[in-house]
Amino acid sequence: MSMSASAVAGSAVGSLVISADEFCQSQAPDYWDWSREVHQRMAATLLDFDIREVARLSRLLLAEPASPVLYRDLRARLDDAIARTESERCARLAELAWATECRSRLRLHVGDDTPAPAHGSPTATEILSGLPRRPGNAGGHRVRAAIVIPFRDATPGGARSRNLAAAIAALLDQSAARHDYRIVVVEADDAPKQRHLLEPVVDGYVFARHSGRFNKAWAVNVGVAHGARPAETICVLDADMLVDRDFVSRALKRFSEPGTQAHLPFRDILFLDRESSARAIERRCFHGDAHVDERAARGVYLRRPPGCCVWVRDSLFSRVSGFDERFSGWGGEDLDFVRRVEHHGPLDRFADPTFHLDHPRATARNDDGTSFYASVEWCTWPLDSPFGDLGKFAA
Repeated sequence: MSMSASAVAGSAVGSLVISADEFCQSQAPDYWDWSREVHQRMAATLLDFDIREVARLSRLLLAEPASPVLYRDLRARLDDAIARTESERCARLAELAWATECRSRLRLHVGDDTPAPAHGSPTATEILSGLPRRPGNAGGHRVRAAIVIPFRDATPGGARSRNLAAAIAALLDQSAARHDYRIVVVEADDAPKQRHLLEPVVDGYVFARHSGRFNKAWAVNVGVAHGARPAETICVLDADMLVDRDFVSRALKRFSEPGTQAHLPFRDILFLDRESSARAIERRCFHGDAHVDERAARGVYLRRPPGCCVWVRDSLFSRVSGFDERFSGWGGEDLDFVRRVEHHGPLDRFADPTFHLDHPRATARNDDGTSFYASVEWCTWPLDSPFGDLGKFAA
């Protein structure tokens, strides 16, 4: 175990924030549950630290965990204390920091810069109004990649629609040739609520009638079966991911290497907080930035998550019969799919910067506290399963 004073300070202060910040905890409730104990133990250690200024700043940050100023003040003071002293408390802090890093799948990120606040959050209509109409890859001819985005917006204020609009805008601002890829959005809801916004700007819009709990797995399969093909590769992309300008071209280059069948383009994903999300959308969609500036962002990293974006050859997608449609509600379907894909073909993972936009969190569990996916037996989706039946939930 070897961590620098700066790394120990960053881990310790990050734990304090995570233990108090509902935003950090809500991005992946399972991840928070699994690491709650170590984060809370670290917070208690800082609150009772034997250097008065460290304890004082810890109390202030605990009360205002979203403050980047307090975060930086406490981290600097703790870094200095660890570097200057060799007390038993500092040694214990280093041990706790290492234990946290070995167990937690959450890591706080606070950028070095504190830019001016974004000028409010644009609406989906404002984002999409400047995009070209009907890009022209609506099907019939083979493309190198089809990007399938499952979608439903049940949030007050339309935050998910805003995020989807930003995702589409970023996908239309790519270094890859436009005729090489197709964008397909599947709206799985009781009515085509966003058809008027989406249909004019994407290559394929599919309405999949379903009034029950959102079923991402089925929506993805519908998109592949009824909008993506013919395509060499399939990208399943969540509707709240903001990609950079080389997102498509990097993937296509990777698939040009022999033996490549599937990959996750990220190691860790930075889930941006509300202010950072608005700022990222403003810069990427209205100012023409090629990528999100991590230095000007605040959020929480999820370490090695299975979902949000996966690339796979269409032949391998068919070989595993797509996503397991028995999953419904939040969670489970991504990990199940990735495990089955890796069983039948090589799966690579890369470390591209990857960003998730903030939105109100959906309920992640049943009334009894169990996960939605608790009743599904993992990796048992039969290889001969029919998938993507558009009328499956119509009744």
